Amino acid sequence: AHARGWDVLLDAAAFVPTNALDLSLWKPDFVDVSFYKMFGLPTGVGALLVRKEKLSVLRRKAFFGGTVEYVGVGLQTHTLKPGHSGFEDGTVSYLNIPAVELGLRFLRKVGINSIHDRVQALTGWLLAQLTSLRHRTTGGAVVRLYGPAT
Repeated sequence: AHARGWDVLLDAAAFVPTNALDLSLWKPDFVDVSFYKMFGLPTGVGALLVRKEKLSVLRRKAFFGGTVEYVGVGLQTHTLKPGHSGFEDGTVSYLNIPAVELGLRFLRKVGINSIHDRVQALTGWLLAQLTSLRHRTTGGAVVRLYGPAT
């Protein structure tokens, strides 16, 4: 995509809770993550990682509290704060920030590879249990999987 001039957004919200993401190997311009999906809390807090050289391509059609340097009502114009500050709507959820730090520490302590291996094992067990279910009368499969059975 980059070779063809496209900007690349990697939606990693579902991937990073159980997998290591190496941004030195995969070089998207934008990556979104959800801390809630990573460690179950806090709700409504995530991050959009943006390469510095790509921040200038982001545009906003509206503005909200905390993002504006200047508003000209008569001219119907506004100027956003420079850099990432122009995209941080409203008041930061200060009470939830410690939960993010604690969650990241926990993930580091447990290890993302351990989490990945455990999720793989549980998924394998669940799929085996589901595919082994049979109707009592016909003996036919109770579950039909759409997608890989591993």
